[in-house]
Amino acid sequence: MSEGGGGLTMIYSLRFPFHQTLGSLRGAAFAAAAVTLGAAGSMVFAAPPTTTQMLQFRPRQTEVQVSTPKPEEESSCRVDLVKGTGKASGWVLRDSSGIMLRRFFDTNGDNKTDTWSFFRDGVEVYREIDTNNNGKPDQYRWLNSGGLKWGVDADEDLKIDSWLAISPEEVSHELLRAIITKDAARFSSLLLNESDLKTLELPEVQARTIREKANQAAAKFQSTLA
Repeated sequence: MSEGGGGLTMIYSLRFPFHQTLGSLRGAAFAAAAVTLGAAGSMVFAAPPTTTQMLQFRPRQTEVQVSTPKPEEESSCRVDLVKGTGKASGWVLRDSSGIMLRRFFDTNGDNKTDTWSFFRDGVEVYREIDTNNNGKPDQYRWLNSGGLKWGVDADEDLKIDSWLAISPEEVSHELLRAIITKDAARFSSLLLNESDLKTLELPEVQARTIREKANQAAAKFQSTLA
């Protein structure tokens, strides 16, 4: 485990035989819930927000690259009101060329932002989601050129607890970061968990085997940190 290769092999063997199945099942479930189109934080503007106000909200996860105007360029940016279905609405920040930089949206019409979208070169690459409308992020998505990851932060502490979607390449990166930072929780988030096993509806014998292997992998990683 000290070199990371064993951990990567273990993660691949536990997660990726079921990767497409998990993605399909979860994708269907989340597509049915409109609130999952959202992002992070409670934010209400009595008047249109300023460019400075919108830029104050930065990605909460690390290693996110988004387009941000220089201070001297902020005055040429504009904020537009955008309407959605029903009472849904939000604000869009554009640069002087009309290219989208940020989109903060209220998907359910309760006058609180539940979707924060961040753009790079006019394309959405990252989104923060408040699915339970408590003003705190509980999901994070990387999109388009930003990646494929879709993480869940169940306890809302800004750390990913599990992944709804993640590519093999992104697993490799997450594992490397877990090793470098000695982050056992980050490593464990890559393993199949109880929610995954329930979603897959595996036979109990197979589920038990996977559970045991996942526990062993987590324990082995933890032992390398001692």
